[in-house]
Amino acid sequence: MGNYSEEDFALFLEWINSSEKNKEEFEKISAYWKAPITYNHRKYNAEESLNKTLSKIYMSEFNRKRIVRIIRFSLLAASFLLCFVLGRFLNLQNQQELPSQYVYLNSDSKPTFYLPDSTKIILNENSKLTYTSHYGVSDRKINLEGEAYLEVRKNKKIPFTIDMGNSSITVLGTKFTVKNRTSEKIMKAVLMEGSIRFNSSSQQITLEPNQQILFNRHNNQILKLSEVNTDEETAWTKGLVKIKSKLLPDAFQILSEKYHIKIVLSERIKKDKSTKLTATFLERASTPEILNTIKKSVRLSWKERKGIYYIY
Repeated sequence: MGNYSEEDFALFLEWINSSEKNKEEFEKISAYWKAPITYNHRKYNAEESLNKTLSKIYMSEFNRKRIVRIIRFSLLAASFLLCFVLGRFLNLQNQQELPSQYVYLNSDSKPTFYLPDSTKIILNENSKLTYTSHYGVSDRKINLEGEAYLEVRKNKKIPFTIDMGNSSITVLGTKFTVKNRTSEKIMKAVLMEGSIRFNSSSQQITLEPNQQILFNRHNNQILKLSEVNTDEETAWTKGLVKIKSKLLPDAFQILSEKYHIKIVLSERIKKDKSTKLTATFLERASTPEILNTIKKSVRLSWKERKGIYYIY
């Protein structure tokens, strides 16, 4: 049978027996086999007809297989589409369940703003405060990196909490400041009014008005609980630096920290246990302005060398 294989012949027999119409077609082909016939001025060749018929059979089988493949592909595509849509839906549901996050971040200003429950906050320079849309609904929790002054609105049902990593402060309603800078190992909280509870992994301490707590963030230890002048602690909210009745070594330590300058004291200044300084400076004042102001009321001199200020 020409160049057709046994498989082709088996497929041909299957085609013949599949319907009466195919049998009739085969009988017509057999009748004209090996005998060219002319009718209506057209040449009809039996072998050529057989080849066309086999081609039809192959196309029919190909179409059948293609249809099967299309159905399989369609089912696979439908399954993939279902999984994709379901995944998107579940992801959307999860996104809807996640609370929104609000962040206040500043560099060289001291913005005043109010939380949803009317709690007032003044954020010091280079500080960051974060809270979520759950605030005031299921909690009153904020995260603080830096320094802030707070006037917390009272709500006994939902206590106010400041999360600082390995420590926290719980509040019902009060005025206080918190300093929690990741670049510094000491966390500080100062209470003006009301009551706050400081919490660490091993300790809980309740502060009273005009008290300050110092906490070592590195070893989780409370360093000090002491009385302080709250006017000095809140002066930064007004753009001021206040020093009240401090010995000279302590006063210059405060100035060094507030203005980020390096100060070296002479032995005479270090040993002075009688001279005290009370002064108020603008935060934007220059170091020479500050030292010249102090020099007017205290017997001392100063000089600057390579960014270091020497007091003697």
